[in-house]
Amino acid sequence: MPTFFNDADIAKMLADIGVAFVWGSVTTQCLVDYVGQDMLRDMGITGVSGKNITVAVQTSVVAGIKQGALCTVDGVNWKVRDTQQVGDGALTHLLLVSP
Repeated sequence: MPTFFNDADIAKMLADIGVAFVWGSVTTQCLVDYVGQDMLRDMGITGVSGKNITVAVQTSVVAGIKQGALCTVDGVNWKVRDTQQVGDGALTHLLLVSP
């Protein structure tokens, strides 16, 4: 696992403004983003809306998290649909769905 410039600062930032994130034995903080989205618009179907739930977590803390992993964010249970490293990879976005 690579180390990231100022990796320790990420934990401090998340501690100030994040919410609880639990994955197995890992307990840390994350940033949550609930984004409204028109679903099925590309298929020509309108009027179906939903939310994408994405959390930003420190990559070095959740190394090894995979699709299908179960986690808890701010007391709510979720399943990881996808993972995407952001920028230099110090943060990872987890796209979440109901378990």
